Amino acid sequence: MRIRTHVLGCLVAASFAVLSQAAFAEPSQDSEPSEIEASKHELLEMQRDYEMRMHKLEERVQAAEQRAEQAAAQTADGVETAPAADAQSEDATLMQRASDAWAGVSRAFNPSISAILQGRLAYLQGGEGERWLSGFPLGGMTDRGHEGISLGESEVVFSANVDDKLYGFLDVSFDQDEIGVEEAYFSTLSLPFGLGLKGGQFLSAIGYHNDRHPHTWDFVDAPLVYEAMLDTSLSDAGVQLSWVAPTDLYFEIGGEALRGDAFPAAGAANRGFGSGTVFAKLAGDVGESSSWKAGLSYLRADSNGRESEAPDASPVFFDGSTDLVIADLVWKWAPLGNFHERNFTFQTEYMHRQDRGDVTAGAGPGRYRSGQDGFYAQGVYQFMPRWRVGLRYGQLWGDYDLEGLAPGVLAGDGSSPRRVSTMLDFSNSEFSRFRLQYSFESGGLGDDSLVYLQYILSIGSHGAHAF
Repeated sequence: MRIRTHVLGCLVAASFAVLSQAAFAEPSQDSEPSEIEASKHELLEMQRDYEMRMHKLEERVQAAEQRAEQAAAQTADGVETAPAADAQSEDATLMQRASDAWAGVSRAFNPSISAILQGRLAYLQGGEGERWLSGFPLGGMTDRGHEGISLGESEVVFSANVDDKLYGFLDVSFDQDEIGVEEAYFSTLSLPFGLGLKGGQFLSAIGYHNDRHPHTWDFVDAPLVYEAMLDTSLSDAGVQLSWVAPTDLYFEIGGEALRGDAFPAAGAANRGFGSGTVFAKLAGDVGESSSWKAGLSYLRADSNGRESEAPDASPVFFDGSTDLVIADLVWKWAPLGNFHERNFTFQTEYMHRQDRGDVTAGAGPGRYRSGQDGFYAQGVYQFMPRWRVGLRYGQLWGDYDLEGLAPGVLAGDGSSPRRVSTMLDFSNSEFSRFRLQYSFESGGLGDDSLVYLQYILSIGSHGAHAF
């Protein structure tokens, strides 16, 4: 009966797999009739094949059970014959085949699949579209987005353990205007000595906020300093190696070799090794109610033709190198570690960036050198279950030398861009959140008010978020 139960479990799993395949294979309403019929025919063939195989396996199980009963009767008389031993051996073989069949079905249909839906209603004083930060060349992801009703950055995520040594992750993101791959990587599960290896396209581990997906942010938008220094976040193709020390305090160090296509790099310089990072992270607990994490990161990025826009919307190209240093600190508090009732999180990051190289604009070439700084600090307090309130302040400042071109090419006027944001959000469950946010931008950002009403919905299995 144990064998029968296992095989029946395999049959149920296979049936579920067929239904899952049907769900993903179902064509859209726009498909041609011939494609629909072909898909239905293929699905029926798969189902008949599964049913036939499982029926034959069930028959063999029944025969094996009969032989086992006969062997048990003979053993009770004190004699175990060769046929009885053969029956037991065949039972073991059949059990192994059933287990292999189940493993095959699991490997074929084991990814955890989830969808993150985001949308918003926005009032943007000063209008939607491109923004200007005085003296800061920007990447292509820092515009204000659409005013009114729009789809935010939503995601479809596939993840699974490939085997006992590797884990795979794919995140496809899309919004009102475009679709793209945010992350697609493998990571190791069982390297010795606390080592970890990741490869593919991924969010870099520099800083604290960088490797957070938008649906985990505490505010609608990224901190101002991330928009200016990292084009919202650094995601690039590459490889990452990290090591966690065997100490009481959590201590991790690591580094990344990146292709160099993502801002502040461009053009995959150095034959596709255009960027590199190193980082160190330290974390621990204070009593039963508090925990903390601190980090220090460094990014070196080379650019071949990094493009940004001048105030008149004409392109400006940069060829040179960028050095970026990030220091971050996070403190979390919850009474006796119970985050469900009340909790408070404080986080802050400081960045210093230097650019050195040549710029080319419509008026011709010029030499460029800059020193830029920025930070943000925020606090988020859950004052009762499901309800949180938050406040964030961010500011930038810097200077630059530009030889051969007019200073206006980079829109520098000596001001210090600033943004203050406050938000209130409600989570009906861990799968849904609704947020109201107000922001005020000044110091070269137009003295504008921004109001957002946002929803975030999670569908399906989704992994736990980082500290």
